[in-house]
Amino acid sequence: MKTRIIIFCCFLLVSCEKKENPQIIYSSVSDVGAIAGKITTVTGDTPVAGAMITTSPAVHTVYSDSVGNYTMPDMPPGNYIVRVSGKGYIPDSTTVSLVDWRTVQVNLTLSTIRTDIK
Repeated sequence: MKTRIIIFCCFLLVSCEKKENPQIIYSSVSDVGAIAGKITTVTGDTPVAGAMITTSPAVHTVYSDSVGNYTMPDMPPGNYIVRVSGKGYIPDSTTVSLVDWRTVQVNLTLSTIRTDIK
C-alpha cells in the first residue's frame, strides 16, 4: 500500500511539472475577438432584420436584430469568410482577419432578388 501511495505522489509531481514552452490555448477573454456589424439593403438606408450571418470556418451562426445589427463574440484569431443571407435577398460575403482581442466591424449589404423578370 505504501508503494502505491509513493508511486501516486511521484506521478502527481511529474504531471504538475512546469513546462518551458506551454501550448497557447485561446481560453481567456483577452485572447479572443469579435466580429460585429450591420446588415442593410444595397442602398444602405434600410436595415435588414433576421438575416443569417455565418463564418467559415464555422464558429458562429447569428441573426441580425430588428435594426440590422449583429455580434459574433468569442472568436479565436484567424481569417474568416463572413456570409450573410436572407429570404428574398442575394447573399453577400467578405473576408476578414481577426487579431487577438479586437472587434472587427463588418457591415454587409443585401440586394433584393428581382421577381419582375420574365
